[in-house]
Order: sequence, then structure tokens, then C-alpha cells
Amino acid sequence: KLDDSDRHLTLTTANHHRLTLDDQHQTITLTTANGQQIHLNDTTGAITLDASSAITLNAQGGVNLNPGLAGQVTVSGLVRCQGLMTSSVIIQAGSTALDVAQALAPTSVVEP
Repeated sequence: KLDDSDRHLTLTTANHHRLTLDDQHQTITLTTANGQQIHLNDTTGAITLDASSAITLNAQGGVNLNPGLAGQVTVSGLVRCQGLMTSSVIIQAGSTALDVAQALAPTSVVEP
């Protein structure tokens, strides 16, 4: 039986991999000896992944990012993709924005 009377329990392996269950802060953290980490926070509802190299998601059925009505997906760095389908693209640099669909739309011509 494990004693978690302080509402905090950490299991550490001989190779220094660590699982921390923290009822006081409502978090679960899994950390490898080299510092890769998965952090689950029930207070904020956030999941944080930290890696010293790449993070790879493999899913036969696809990967969905749904930030909700008030959310957004923020990418820091270069985005590369083999294909992109979108209903709109707005490119913004500072206070200047370009609606790509509007910029590429053919200009209507009025015939005489």
C-alpha cells in the first residue's frame, strides 16, 4: 500500500523515469530520465507535451484540432504540408492583413 497522505505521490524507476500524481494541484506528470514530459492538468484542462526532439502523431483515421469557438491554433515556426484544404486563408503581418480568397477572386467585368 502506498501512502499519499500529503496528496502527492511520485514513483521513480531505477533509470530515473518518473510518474507524479498530485491531488493537491490536480495534475499527473510523466517524465523520462532525459526530460521528455507529458503533463495533465485537471484544474485548467490543459495537456502539455514537452520533447527534446520531434513529436509524432500517427492516426489511421486522421488528426483533428478543434480549439472551440474562443480558441485558435497557434504555430510557432514553419508549417509544411503535402496538401491543404481550407474555406478561407487570411495572412497577417503586424497590422496588415490579406484575405487570399478575395485577392485571388476574378474581377467582374462589365460588358458594354
